[in-house]
Amino acid sequence: MADTMNAPKRSVSKSYLFLIIILMVLMVTAVVMFFVLQTDSIGEMLENDQLIKTLVVLEDDSQVVWTAVLIYYPTYKNAAIFDIQGYTGAIYSSIGRVDRIDAIYREKGIETYLAEIEKLTDTEIPFTLEISLDNFSKLTDMLGGQNVFIPSAVDYIDENTGNHYLLPSGAVNLDGNKIRTYLKYKLPSDSTEDVQDRKENSMIAFLEALNRNKNDFFDAKTYEHYAPLFKSNLEGSSLKKLLSELVNIRTDGLVPQSVLGTSRIVDGKTLVFPYEDGDYLQEAVKRSTTSLLTRDGQMSNRVYVIEVQNGTTTPKLAYNTGNLLKKAGYDVLQSINAATDDLQNTYIIDHIGNASEAKKLADVIHCEIIKTDEVSTSGRLEADSPVDFSVVLGADFNGKYVR
Repeated sequence: MADTMNAPKRSVSKSYLFLIIILMVLMVTAVVMFFVLQTDSIGEMLENDQLIKTLVVLEDDSQVVWTAVLIYYPTYKNAAIFDIQGYTGAIYSSIGRVDRIDAIYREKGIETYLAEIEKLTDTEIPFTLEISLDNFSKLTDMLGGQNVFIPSAVDYIDENTGNHYLLPSGAVNLDGNKIRTYLKYKLPSDSTEDVQDRKENSMIAFLEALNRNKNDFFDAKTYEHYAPLFKSNLEGSSLKKLLSELVNIRTDGLVPQSVLGTSRIVDGKTLVFPYEDGDYLQEAVKRSTTSLLTRDGQMSNRVYVIEVQNGTTTPKLAYNTGNLLKKAGYDVLQSINAATDDLQNTYIIDHIGNASEAKKLADVIHCEIIKTDEVSTSGRLEADSPVDFSVVLGADFNGKYVR
């Protein structure tokens, strides 16, 4: 009788144990997949010759010091950097009010901050790097300092805090403590732009320092000291792979672009509201993105409108290529079938007579054939096309490049 009564209990215990084992297996699988997907996200981008977009935030006790959207093309080592000034204003849904954008980081953290910046720039940014000012100071020392230009020597005591700021003038190399001073001081005569310029100078100086030390940075013995100073949504080998790309950025001629807009005072705070509700900034991001994919890295003066035509029997070739070109910063009006489906060679039609921009588009897909619409005796193009360029895909196109 006792054995009969205990049988259900043993059965229930075994069922619970079985469920616990299943849950543990699922949890382990989820963790493994998380790290696998992280690694694949970087590896896949490199394999597919894609842009790497990273949000870099320098913070001090949860207060944003500076924020950079870094867009990098590994093939040509071209980069664009967008300075998202803390005083950029808008109605932010994440906090339910008009405020500075850096208030989102302070109140909601990096993920919500990232989402708002993605909306502001109209671009997906998959990776984040956070550096505390303390760690930034340590990194600066470990990298041998940051090279900046200071127009006039600084010898200033802040009456409110009592802090004494001392900096030399000229082209100088600042150590960790001095770079902290460089980023923190504000003279009574300084404008908001003066302070922001110093932050942008530090962004570039930091990238230059990384580039100078890239050979030592990933030495097995030294990297283990660098890695903990970065906080990221990537870990382990994925973070190392991201950093191993960013240290290669060509910094010569790299100038941070800022959010331009109209200054207004809201609730006692001076905010800058982006021009045209952010459209101006978003176009600048698209133009920069396009320029990175060309060897010379020169920026276009506007977003160009293109159409993609499929001259093959491969289904959705024009549609998928159109999506790739959108990511490259082009405005794709339409993806359609060409007049024939047995085209052998891919070519580009220049409808506006702009050879340099046609060449940039050709470089993106490695196309060598560019045709130009007929030009009349008056010097105007005969064609009345709604697009600037047409990309006509042939059998030599493999989905990304012309073979």
